[in-house]
Amino acid sequence: MKRLLGLTLLGMILLSFLFPSVAISAGTPTEGYGILQVIGNVSKVSIGGKGTLKAPFIIILPAGNYTILSGKKVKIRAEITVKPGKWKVLMLNPPSGKPVIGNATILGTEITYNENIEYPKVESRFSPGFPSVGWGCGGGWAPFYWTDKPYPLSGVDKGGYTGEFLLNGTITACWNRGRREGLFYTLVGPYYQEGIGLKNASFVTPISTLRASSDVDPLKGYLFNVSLISMVTPFVVALPVVPEDVYNVSAVTLQGEQLVIPHIQRVTTYNISVGFDHYLLTATIELAPWASYSLYYNTSTIKNTVRIVEIPFDFEIPVIP
Repeated sequence: MKRLLGLTLLGMILLSFLFPSVAISAGTPTEGYGILQVIGNVSKVSIGGKGTLKAPFIIILPAGNYTILSGKKVKIRAEITVKPGKWKVLMLNPPSGKPVIGNATILGTEITYNENIEYPKVESRFSPGFPSVGWGCGGGWAPFYWTDKPYPLSGVDKGGYTGEFLLNGTITACWNRGRREGLFYTLVGPYYQEGIGLKNASFVTPISTLRASSDVDPLKGYLFNVSLISMVTPFVVALPVVPEDVYNVSAVTLQGEQLVIPHIQRVTTYNISVGFDHYLLTATIELAPWASYSLYYNTSTIKNTVRIVEIPFDFEIPVIP
């Protein structure tokens, strides 16, 4: 790698002599640009807002944030910042093995490198502290454990390294040591979870469990953009699975009132990730109802996927008369 970086820097120096510049007065629109060079074992690279280019390439870009995409089976996403007067070398190398394996149906794997974000480092596994659930099966307090993209979900720490996500507007069963203790019409939002007790219902949302582990424990886990206290590898999370759209679900409350839910959307796919350093390793999975799954994240396969070198470069953009 050091030899590659040395050759890259040497190439940058030689290349600077190939682009004679024309003096530009201060304040012209050409100020505030940087250079992006992409190399590595990739053939095509997409730059957000700029199109797709054949790698390797060098491009002059306005300073700002850019999303760089590459890869087929395993997608690589690099979130980078091009700075004025800086030459940034981005090296992309797809992993040689499978970064994520397991018995779930893995629809896709994505490696995200964000140079402006460093994911929290977990020094050791500790007993999760204050749980989010506070009122038994029927309700709870869920600070920040909420997402509405792509589904309205709220999370609950259930004790130890086990969490559960609840889907808004569905019928949820409450389980205690393998026994169903009750049914609830579940309503969740950014700062609340509420359950309306039911006598019966024509459809109860199935639950599946997923165990996530990694080659380097402990790592912080994420479901879409949400992480529970309990989601530290290895952890278990229970997820609602609705195999098909369900319409006109009927139920009777404990007070004898009739309840009708016009539509419960299909929910079978989830993004489960682990984060470390500047990397987020994500598996998009498809689940079946009432099943148990496991995923194993091999982070050692992606540590060299993205490399960045940046040096100052005093240049002026050529002006064509």
